[in-house]
Amino acid sequence: MGLKRTVAPVQPAVTPEEAKRQISVWDGSQDDYITQLIIAATGAVERATARALITQTWRLSLDEFPCDEIRIPRPPLIAVSSITYVDDNGTTQTLDTDLYSVTTDAEPARIEPAYGEVWPAARCQREAVRVTYTAGYGATSESVPEPIRHAILLMVAHWYNCREPVVEGQLMEVPMSAKWLIDGYKTGAGPEWYNLAK
Repeated sequence: MGLKRTVAPVQPAVTPEEAKRQISVWDGSQDDYITQLIIAATGAVERATARALITQTWRLSLDEFPCDEIRIPRPPLIAVSSITYVDDNGTTQTLDTDLYSVTTDAEPARIEPAYGEVWPAARCQREAVRVTYTAGYGATSESVPEPIRHAILLMVAHWYNCREPVVEGQLMEVPMSAKWLIDGYKTGAGPEWYNLAK
């Protein structure tokens, strides 16, 4: 399995203004640094939860169609843009949307053949099947659940105030409050989650 983000979000999960309020910075002298912290904290939360926060595009690559369903990483799924596959002749084909159905309410979201249909034969090669899709809570920071946003703000404030990993012999870990806030959003995703543990 291969998974690659092809289009990044156009805005962060929290705004620089929100982060500056959190850390009580009122001028613009630290804006670049604060933006870097927001990007780092957002990436850390997305990795920890295995989720997409702001709308972004991903490509899932499989060596073959599964026996039943394709499970989509990085929830929540917004929409499937396309499913392509390499046929027996080596030609890339786009699967007609009428031939499959998408379940977006489940986690993970699932794609399966439409009623009475089966997956087509794909050539035996690496990344023969590719699913392109959008995921995330929405296009704006307000779309992201507030506990996740607050965890990001806590991480930004912590990193802003503790710029070294160890201070006076004490390891400066991410606050437990931030970890607690995102715990309920962790997907537990792993290869077995997608029936790909081969």
